[in-house]
Amino acid sequence: MKKSVLLFGLLIFLGYRNQAQDNFFIINPSLDSNLVVDLKDTLIYAYPGPHATEVYTVDMDGNHIADITITAYGDIQGVYGYASIKFETSDSCMFSIDNSVLDSSYCTVSGQTTYDPPSTFKMVKIHNLFDTLLINDDWSQASTYIANLMYSMKFPCVLYSLNNWISGEHYIGIRKIFRNINYLGWIKVEVLNYSKIVMKEYAFNVESLSTDQYKKTSLLIFPNPSTDRLTIDCGNKRNLKLQIYTTMGNSVFQRNMTSGKNELDVSYLIPGIYFVRLSGPDGVFQQKLIKK
Repeated sequence: MKKSVLLFGLLIFLGYRNQAQDNFFIINPSLDSNLVVDLKDTLIYAYPGPHATEVYTVDMDGNHIADITITAYGDIQGVYGYASIKFETSDSCMFSIDNSVLDSSYCTVSGQTTYDPPSTFKMVKIHNLFDTLLINDDWSQASTYIANLMYSMKFPCVLYSLNNWISGEHYIGIRKIFRNINYLGWIKVEVLNYSKIVMKEYAFNVESLSTDQYKKTSLLIFPNPSTDRLTIDCGNKRNLKLQIYTTMGNSVFQRNMTSGKNELDVSYLIPGIYFVRLSGPDGVFQQKLIKK
């Protein structure tokens, strides 16, 4: 069964070039320098059976081409079984890989366990909260394992296994190239076993929507840079919530907005860079604000 996620063009990848072209990106969902998209804890599970497969795709930029594809596979054939989770990307999207993973296959016969020599398997790299993604990391688009297991029920034997991911929630590093600009981000997953994975959320270091999306939202924030007063024109949008954050992710202002123009006093803000976020039924709009 195939599941597709089309996320209303939230990530159009036309942020500010200086930020987008940074050579590093720290994984931290609490920072509003990136837009976090909730995947609603979607379970992807290939139920045991002959050639059971489930595919999950994410189209992050809304162009009807999958950026991320997760494939869960399970198979039982006689005395052998096989289960795996694979990760791949396309449409100028890549993920970080780990070329130094060592794993062993083994068999137990007559009470004795024998191991094959360790082999190096290419697999998706494990990242955790506050890890740093680097432009010069190893990146790939090829179908690559997160978890992989082949076993025999005739003998207590594991022919091939990768279980590094089966230990809770982790992050996969993502790199997206859009209009010759590199954007770094992550996707949060929880791998439950060799054929079961929960998709959590993802984010990129995007600071604003594109010009086309900006016009579509009918939202205007001016003047920018601002000194004492800030005007936010919500057009005919209703039920919007405004939040202003520091670059460290600390909220310094929040308020419910009305349709039309809303005047704000920002004179008390310390000069610097902030992020203005407007969220409502139609999605999220975010823009960098410079306070003089």
